[in-house]
Amino acid sequence: MAVSSSHRTSSFKPEEYPRHTLSLFDRLCWAYYIHFPFYLMTSGEAFFIHSFMLLFFSLIIYGTCAYLPSYIFYFISRSYYYLTGNDFKVLFKSLNLSDLL
Repeated sequence: MAVSSSHRTSSFKPEEYPRHTLSLFDRLCWAYYIHFPFYLMTSGEAFFIHSFMLLFFSLIIYGTCAYLPSYIFYFISRSYYYLTGNDFKVLFKSLNLSDLL
């Protein structure tokens, strides 16, 4: 017995909505549930994959918030040195901004 391709099991059909009406979060959630076959997993496996993904993205957000500001300062410092030949810290001290270092 052939299954018709016009019948869909999900009531949410992203192609019925214009792209701009779906928020970024909705698109990410839709992609998350499409690419992981939760209907084939047991509840323990689904719990494990959800926990792993939550931990993974939490660590990415933490790493970005913790290390990106210092990396940006380092990148600006090195770029300033390569372009001018002077030390960026000397410029900060001459502008009385040494407390930012």
